[in-house]
This record gives sequence, C-alpha cells and structure tokens, in this order.
Amino acid sequence: MLIQYFIRISISITLLCVSGTFKAKVFTSQDMNMNAENHQNGRAEKALKDIQKEDENQLVVSYLTLRKLIGWCGILLPPILWLVWHENQCFHSFEGSISDYYYTPAGDIFVIILSALGLFLFTYNGYERLEKILLKTAAVCAVLVPLVPTNPKCEKNGAICTDCLKAIHNPKDRGFLGNYINDNWHLFFALVFLFCLAVISIKYFTKSLDPILVKRNGKLTQKGKRNVIYKACGWIIIGSLIILAILMGAEHINDNPVFPGVPVIFIFETVSVWAFGLSWLTKGETLFPDKPEEMQFENSNHHFQA
Repeated sequence: MLIQYFIRISISITLLCVSGTFKAKVFTSQDMNMNAENHQNGRAEKALKDIQKEDENQLVVSYLTLRKLIGWCGILLPPILWLVWHENQCFHSFEGSISDYYYTPAGDIFVIILSALGLFLFTYNGYERLEKILLKTAAVCAVLVPLVPTNPKCEKNGAICTDCLKAIHNPKDRGFLGNYINDNWHLFFALVFLFCLAVISIKYFTKSLDPILVKRNGKLTQKGKRNVIYKACGWIIIGSLIILAILMGAEHINDNPVFPGVPVIFIFETVSVWAFGLSWLTKGETLFPDKPEEMQFENSNHHFQA
C-alpha cells in the first residue's frame, strides 16, 4: 500500500516539474526582501522592489501559470471523476460525494489530482506570513484528504457494493493513514483545506497597492472585476461548507440521506471546489486580464493586484 502511494505522489511530482523552479528562482528574491519593517509603508516599498526584480525575470509568466494549474485542478476534479466512473445506480450515475470516488475505479485519479494540488499549493509562495501559513496548511490538508479516506458507503450493511468490487482501493483497507486514524479526520482535513482557500480568496487576492478600482466613467477596472470574483468565490465556498455541515449532521442524526436519490453532498462539494478553482483561474488572469491602459498600475502590483 505504501509503495502505491509513493508511485502516485511521484506522478504528481512529475506534473509539478513544469513549475519546479518557481520557488528557487522566482520567489527567492521576494523571500529575501520580506524582512522589511512591519508597518505599511515599509511593506509596500519592499513589495515594489520585489516586483521590479520579478518584472526582469522571464519566469514571472510561470508564476501566473502556477495559479492556473491550481485553478484547473479544482475545476477538473469532479468532471474527470465522473467521466471515469459513472455507473452508480443510487444517485443517477454520481457518487454520494467526491470522497466516495476513492472506492471506485477512479480512486487513483482522486489521489493523484489532490496530491498534485497539494504540491502546487505548497510551491506557491504568498507575500504575507499569514497567507503563507494558510497556503501551506491547505497544501498539507489536500494531501492528507486521500491519505485518510472516508469510510466506504457499503460498510454499514457489511456487504461489498458494486462500486467497491470494481474499485482500485480495497474497502477493507482505508488507506495509508486511514487504518490508524478515524475517518472524522478526513472531513476535518477537507474542511480546513477549503476554508483556507476561501480566506485567501477573500482577504489576500483582493489586495492591491493601487486603491483605484473604479474608472472615471464609473466602470470597474480589470482588477475591480477580479475582486468581485474573488469575494464571490470565497463566500460561495464558506456558504457551501455551512450547508454541507448541516446536511451531514442531519444524515448522521437520521442515519439516512436527507434527499434520497439526490447527490446533494456531491453537488455542494462540487460548487465549493469549482468556486476555489474559478478564483485561482481569475488570479492567473484567465478571466479579466489587465488592459494596456491599466498596466501602468498593474506592473507595480504584480502580486497584490492579480
């Protein structure tokens, strides 16, 4: 089992090789310069110096690419899992939750995408201390989610369901760490992962050294439009987590699905994952990229504004 996880993580590291030099070459200069004074002017001055160094580095384009890779991992996770396995008869071909795909033929894809996502997040380097902590926490939780999988849904009645019979992972073996840790930790890691990304989207993606987000004609700048998406995505994630907590609590109390035959857990998990993916794609300027007339401001706000 341990060898299988090393193989999966090795595949994820291979995917990361495209961006493997970011931290060493792009982020080193900013880390060396972030020991400036803690007051606002000092941080702004140091940030501008870092940005000037980045503007001279051709690898900056890869900095945006890394954001897009993180975003696409979130956007593609649910549809890829469904495309690989869509034979569940209980929820109209969907599994009850994204985590349930661990015990299907799509189980390895679930592990690989989350492992790759964790590595991408760990490589991405924020500018402020709390942002870095949130990023590293989300990265670790993304890797731990498949390492501590949820309990198989057929565990209650003792029979092996059709999904598990065709699954890559044995439902009697709950993963590398799952055999030693209660599956409640799986929910905890998933919750912390999404919550950290929501905070990053709301608090840090919206930051800018340029306070002008509305043009003289009353229209939003590209940065202003991106801020709307960041905030919306962040609050959608938080709202989805609250709804998921209520649904899971109700199912635990009643010992039955709240809406039989409807994969409501999967739906709201997908909404939250797509929200974080959209936020990061926007961060990579896939949506509302900077216009030439606004570049005079954006060039000096590479991290804070994007």
